[in-house]
Formats: sequence, structure tokens, C-alpha cells
Amino acid sequence: MDGIPVPDDALEAGQARRAAVVARRILLETSGLFDGEWYRRHMPSAAASDLAPLDHYRSHGVAALASPGPLFDARAYLRRAWQLQPGVDDPLVHYLESGHAAGLPSISVLQDTGWNPLERPVTPQPSLAMPSARPRIAVVVHVFYAELFYEICRALAMMPYRFSLLVTTDEEEKAASIRSVFQAASLDAELLVRVGPNRGRNFGPFLIGFRDAVMSHDLVLHLHTKKSLYGGGELAGWRQSLLRTLLPAGPVVSGIIERFIADPKLGVLTACPGEEMRYWGYNWLSNRHLAQPLFDRLGLKISVPRGMFDYPIGGMFWARTSAIAKLLDHDWVLDDFPPEHGQIDGTVMHAIERSIVLVAADAGYGFGELDYRHGLYRPGWGSRNLEQYVAASHDGLLDTFNHVDTVSFDIFDTLLTRECLAPDAAHRFIAFQAARRFPGADNYGLHRQAAEHAARADRDWIGDVDLDEIHARFRTLVPPGWSEAAIDFVQHQEVVLDLRLLLPREIVLASLRFARQAGRRVILTSDSYLPRRVLDTLLAQHGIGELADAVYLSSERRARKDRGDLWLAVAAAEDAGPGRLLHIGDNEQSDIQKTADAGIRHFHVMSPASLFDLYGLGTVPGSDGTRPLGDDILLGPLAAQLFNSPYIAPGSTGPVVQPEQAGAVLLGPLMFAFVGWLARHPTTRHLDRLFFVAREGYFLKRLYDAVRSAGRRDDLPPATYFHCSRRAALAAAQGAGLDPDAVLAGAGFNGSLSAFFLARFGFAAEETFGLQHTMISLPRDNDLVRCMMELMRERIVAHGRHAAEAFTAYARASGMTPGIRAGFVDVGYSGTMQSAIQGVLGQPLVGLYMGVSEAAAQVRRLGGHAFGAFAEGDVGSFTGGYGLMLEAFLTAPHGQVIGYDEDHAPVFRHDGQSQKQFATLERLYQGAEAYALTLMRTYGPDLLDLPFRPEAATSMLQAVRDGRLKLSSELVASLAVEDDFCGNGEIAVFSHLGIPPSPTPPSPPA
Repeated sequence: MDGIPVPDDALEAGQARRAAVVARRILLETSGLFDGEWYRRHMPSAAASDLAPLDHYRSHGVAALASPGPLFDARAYLRRAWQLQPGVDDPLVHYLESGHAAGLPSISVLQDTGWNPLERPVTPQPSLAMPSARPRIAVVVHVFYAELFYEICRALAMMPYRFSLLVTTDEEEKAASIRSVFQAASLDAELLVRVGPNRGRNFGPFLIGFRDAVMSHDLVLHLHTKKSLYGGGELAGWRQSLLRTLLPAGPVVSGIIERFIADPKLGVLTACPGEEMRYWGYNWLSNRHLAQPLFDRLGLKISVPRGMFDYPIGGMFWARTSAIAKLLDHDWVLDDFPPEHGQIDGTVMHAIERSIVLVAADAGYGFGELDYRHGLYRPGWGSRNLEQYVAASHDGLLDTFNHVDTVSFDIFDTLLTRECLAPDAAHRFIAFQAARRFPGADNYGLHRQAAEHAARADRDWIGDVDLDEIHARFRTLVPPGWSEAAIDFVQHQEVVLDLRLLLPREIVLASLRFARQAGRRVILTSDSYLPRRVLDTLLAQHGIGELADAVYLSSERRARKDRGDLWLAVAAAEDAGPGRLLHIGDNEQSDIQKTADAGIRHFHVMSPASLFDLYGLGTVPGSDGTRPLGDDILLGPLAAQLFNSPYIAPGSTGPVVQPEQAGAVLLGPLMFAFVGWLARHPTTRHLDRLFFVAREGYFLKRLYDAVRSAGRRDDLPPATYFHCSRRAALAAAQGAGLDPDAVLAGAGFNGSLSAFFLARFGFAAEETFGLQHTMISLPRDNDLVRCMMELMRERIVAHGRHAAEAFTAYARASGMTPGIRAGFVDVGYSGTMQSAIQGVLGQPLVGLYMGVSEAAAQVRRLGGHAFGAFAEGDVGSFTGGYGLMLEAFLTAPHGQVIGYDEDHAPVFRHDGQSQKQFATLERLYQGAEAYALTLMRTYGPDLLDLPFRPEAATSMLQAVRDGRLKLSSELVASLAVEDDFCGNGEIAVFSHLGIPPSPTPPSPPA
């Protein structure tokens, strides 16, 4: 039986619907905004479904308001396209068919951004119909694998307007294939193909073949047909991830271009590394030796970074051509690049790749990172896949021991760490000592370097050398000005100081003991010039030697980890099966990259110095890539303490300082640097006594005494803690006559007039004056207050005479007698107390402060002097927003001094919050003292002669102020400042500064 005929118009309608469905499917598939893999990961029902991701999205995802990919937030778009019916209309189809052209924005999903301890900014990737301007764009592609060029052309279809496509390859046959693929792709581009030798990978042809062409454009996108990563295997996923990130959906590419237009200082845009890339690749690795020569050739003035840094890993990036002009302007030739031998690292090409962002920085440009997976842009920083490191744990390491037979441990900065930021700090300090102790014993560091160079040359650069060989050559190379005593001193100190600087990383050492107890073979593998006898002493000192079955020492085995030949020797000697040897170490090149090259399993534990830098702590290295010696010495113990454990607690946004650490971490550098300055100051040794003044002097005096004793510095004057306050000194000073300028100078006030008189003079005006109801704000009401002081002159002067008598009696009883050459030690800043005391006692004082403002010049009127350790004139550069914290830390167990009784004893105001919590602050001081005494034991009394920069002394307080370093709730609760002098009462420091207390995070296992 024939079927019922279907009208032609119905057939046509059905066909039209099917065609529309197919067209929309193609539209979605080619949009760059639908990502099936991402959709399945974020849509649980899709992961469990047999449907293809796109089919699931059309049938289920639209109804669930699911986003189709990381660059399109469905819910956000629906809020803007209000005419759509949520759950019925497909927001992505609407955007592609009409919303984009109408100027409706698509918003990235902006998910969790991974590990961001410094809480740096992130923004969504923008999408635009067309950028506001059309900068000239060159896309440079090096094609070695011609079969992959189609991938790049498919990605380039996302370019929003015409561009120049500059392609290099090494064979004419490949060039023909490139032209054919380009023609089939129908790109809106002008193609130029050049054929040249296969030298320099993607950078050689880029810099030689198309330098002038690129410079005639505004922006350049650099791509290549990458196939390999460390280990040589093809990683198509990584290549595709880079292409997808740098050339996502067309509207997003427009947004990338708009970023360069909107921000004229944006120089380079890199791609967030794919999951295949290991975080430790963000390092020079085997290219460090090439960095400085490359910088010198390009004329770069910035320093060669140490540790981890950002660069376009994989060699693909967007750049402003003016930002990389120094790279493009250099006259590159073919011989600058080595012949191709399948090198995986250690060539000039790898150094150039790591220098792209640095070249831009040298020219004054910044960089940003595009993250496709999370739909965001990171301005000025990169993620570096550090979440991989954060995921590592102590328990995970111990579990790995179940799957290996032999466990190898690096020694330095893994089992033991130096209490200095730079490995060469010991050599630099020895140079400092030698030059001071022995006339003519100059430039120890240079002579020591030359000796090691000569010792290696004696061996024809084969194997490694030990300290005995270096020392023997040192004796033959030093100039005649070096005495035998000087040579013996520096060679003895090199061993002694190195041993003193080392302390165990307890949790890593616990891993070694666990491996031993679990029956694993334990070996130690180290690049070190220490002779075996010295190393054995060191290992025995820390209880490590008896736990090791074997020691592979470069100076003994005549091979090195960082070259790779020691790992070949270890693998051969241990004869462990595939994957049965595990190495644990800190150095990204010698312990991680080289073990990977040798097929040895590895576990990375970052050094304390690396973690310290990773969190942005301490000072910034100078143009030569190093910090001053004083910085390395002051801050090194803090890195060793804060990051003794290499593990990062889950959810941690930064180290949280506990009271037992805070003294060393926050106050240790500042207080020790100040005491060192006191010891070095030319006036100090000519003074009879130092008077540490006010409550800030309580802890400072104790530390001065401890350091003076530890250094056996009897040449330094003894110290006295002198009870005083601005109120007590100013009140007494008025006994010689009212000085309104002195009373009003340098400090505001908010409160009643009655409270003002009490705070500044120590007496309450009678209620008949009605002053308790008259509110003032200084300096606004200075004229009114000056008038009231004049009206009450007699009362103020009479009170001042009585206060001056009591003050003088106390001062004389405390040793501030007539004729004494007295040093007046305080935090600072305007010399108010010193000036007042000089007036009361009629004798000059030498003020020694952390910082003095221009107002401190007032002390000279009566023959005094005022000097600042960290700042003179502009104290804002010293206090930097943490002066209030400093005042809270440096307090005493008693309240503020408000006068003196008939027995010449100080009278104190009632205790404030800090005094009630003083046990915590005492623990804080104990930490600072332990820090200082450890420095003295390690370096000896010569350390007091080394200058320390204010930036280093105050860097940890500044880190708290900036939020990079957090304090525990217990410590925050202890910090308050009594400020009756300015009418502010008791100030909760962190609340006042807008810094919230930090809860203690889960601690790493101990």
C-alpha cells in the first residue's frame, strides 16, 4: 500500500530544519567557544553519558544553563541577553548568530585560578566583535613538521582581520606543501615562505629570516610546529593547548589584540602551560651559563634572574615588536646557532626562549599570561603550574618508598640548608673579614674563583675537584700582599663557616630515617667540593652518616650531577631496575632535569631560599642578580626557619608567623641591624653610656647587652634602660618657661582640651574652665590651644618646675649625671624627648635613632645631635606604614611613664592590652634574641662591622603590611599601642591598618 503523500512544502520545511540543525552544529564546532573535553569535566551528567559532548550540550546542557567552554559563561550571557528564555534558548548559538555582531559581550567562566599565594589579580579574557584599532600583525611560523601546518592554519582562521603570515622551513618540498595548505585554508592573509638551513629551531629562522619584516609590524604572534618536550616524545596535546590558548575563538583573539591597544606597556602575552609541562621547567636549567653572555650581546641592563621566572614555555607567544626590539635588532647569523643534534636543552635557542619576557622588561614593558583552561588573564604574573608542587606531600613521598628499592638524597638545601640566601654568602663574608683583618688581603672572592678555575684546568676539565686542590692552587695564585696568616685564615674559615651555617631540614631528614627503617637502600648524592673527611664530619654532626649505605660525592667520584655523568655512574653502580631508584633533591637542574634525562625517578623539595623568593619575601636582587651581603645574612635565617619544611599546606595563601617565630622573623633583622649600626657609629665608642629611652628601649637595650656580651665587645659603652615618655619629658621642660611650639610640634591630637592638658602636661584642668566639653582637633585648632596655654601659663610652668625636679632626680640616679657623654637611643623620629631632656638637664645628648625627621634638628639648639640608622630627613621611607607595628612590638611590661615619685622612681599609667598579653611579646623578644645570638655565633664579632640596608632590616615588617606575610591570631591580639599623647587612646594596630588576623592554617607534617 502506498504511503500518504507528503506535501512539497512540508518536505522543504523538514529539510530546512535539518539543514539548520547541521549548520548550527558546524557553527558550534568551529566557533572555538565549545570545548567538549572541558564540558565533560564540568558537567557530571555529560561525563556519565554515552552522548557526544556537543549532543549532550544541545539536549541537556542548554536546559541546565551549563557553560559550553571556559571562554563563555552561559548564565552571565543570559543575564545580558534578557530576551532569551533561560533553559530553552541556546545562549551560545544566539551569541554566534547575532549577539556578537550586536556587540553583546561574552564573559569567560573565570573559575578557580589555582595556587595564587600573593593574591595577585586575575581578570576574565575579553571578547570583542573587533578591536578598537587594527594594529599591523605578523604571524611568524617555523614549520619543520609540514604535516602539522594544517593545525596552525585551522587555528589562524580565528584571526579577526588580515595579517601577514611569514613562514620558514628547511626544504622546498615542505614549502610547496605549506603553500598548498594555505591556499586550501582560505585565510585572510598575505603569505611569505622562506627556505633555509635547519639551524636554531624556531628562533634562528625567526631572527635571521624575518627580522626586518617583523619590525615593520606592530604585533607579532610567534608559532611553530612543536612535537617534543623533555624526553623527546611527541606531545600533541601540549602543542594544541598552546595554539588554543593563543588563538582561541575569534572574538577572544580580538580581545587579545585589544589588550595591547588598551595597555601600551604590555609587551608579551604568554600561554598558561598545559598540564603536560612540569613547573620546574620555569628555570634556566642547563642554560644558566648562556644567560649572561646573551644579555651582554643584546645590551640588556636587567639582572639575570635566579630560581623560577616567567617566560613563554614552548616558544609560542604574542609580543609587541617594540618590546622585543633588542632581540630583533641584533645582527644574528647562522653560526650563532648550533647544528641540529636533537638537543633538548642547553642551547642558545633555549636561552632566547627564556629571555623573551626579560627582554621586554628591560625595555620597560610588562607581560601577561592567558589561561584557556580557567578562562582568565593574569596581568604581570604567570601560574607556572605551581599547583603541581603544592600537591606534593610528605605522606605522598613516604608512599613512593613502597615502589622503589633505593632512595637517594641530595645533601645541601635538601637534608641540610644554609642559613643564608645565596650559596656564596660565606665566601663574600670571608672576603670581608680578610680585608679588615689582614692589610693587603683583598679580593678573596676573585682569587678563590681563579683558584677553582685553575684546579679544573689542571684536570683538563674532566671530572670534579675538591677543596684541597682549590686551596693548593689558591696559594700559587694570590698576589704578594697576602700573608701566610691571611691564607691560613681564609682557608680555615671556608670550612668552619660552611659547617656553622648548615642546619637540618627536619621533615626531609625524617623521610631519610623512614626509608632506612622501611628497609630501603639509602644513598647520598651530592655535587660538592668538600673533601670526604670534611663531609663525613658534617654528616656525623647531624646524625646522617650512619644512615647512608653509600655516598656519591662529585669531588670523590670525579663526576657531577649537573653534567649528568654522576647520574650515569650512580645508575650503573646501584643497578636498580627501571623505576626502582628514587632521588630527592632541591636543584631543578642537577636533581630533577638530569635525573629525568637519566631515567631516574625524582621528587622535588624546593630550597628555603627558593620558597622565600616564591612568596615575594625579602629584598629584590640588584642589577647584577645578587643581593648585598648584608641582605643575604640578615634574611637567610628567616628563609631557613619559615620554609624549613618544603611542603605547602593545602589552602595556604602564605606563611603564617606564630609568636615563637615572630621575634626572629619580624624583629630579628631590624633589631640586629640597629644594634650593629650602634656598634659601628663613630660616636659610640666615645660615649660613656647609652641610655635606651622609653618603652621601645626595653627590648632594644636587652638585645644590645646580649650582642655586646656575645661579641665580647667591651669597647662599646654599657647601657641603661631609661624610663621616660614624651609626656614626662615635655611636662618637665615647661618648668623653664612655657614653650607652646614644642608642645604642639610633630603630633596631632583629637579629643577634649581637658584631655589634651592631661596628655601633654600630666594635670587635669579644673572643671570651672569647662575644658572637658571643648573638643579640639590638631593641627586645625592650634591657635585655640596656643591661646589656652598662654592663659594657663602660670599653672603649666608651676607644674613643670615640680616635674623637672622629679625628672632630674630620677635622671641623676639613673646615671645621666652632669658631664657624662651620653647616648640617647630611641626609635625616633622628631627628637622631641631628647630636646626636652636637654633643656631640663642643661646638657647635650647624642641621639642615636632608627630614623630621624627634619624636625629632629631642634636638638642642636642646646648642643645636641641626632643621627638616624635607617632614615634621616624623610622618615616615611623608613616607617613605610609599619611604624605603628614597630611601636606595638617594641614595648615594655609596664604602662606608659606619667611621672616620678619622691623616691625618684617612675610612675606608670595602668597597663594596656600589650602589657596584659606581655607573655606573648616576651616570647617574641626571645625569638629575636635567639636570632641575633645565632648570627653572632655563626659569623663572630666581625659581623657587627658589616653594614645592613634599611630595606633588608624592615623587609619582613613591610611584608606583613603588604599582606605577603601573615600573623597568627594570638600575635595580632597582643599588638596594641597606647596613644593618649595624641588623644587616640589604645589602638588595635592591625584593625587600624586594615589588616585582618589570619587563622592558623593546617601545618605540614612534622
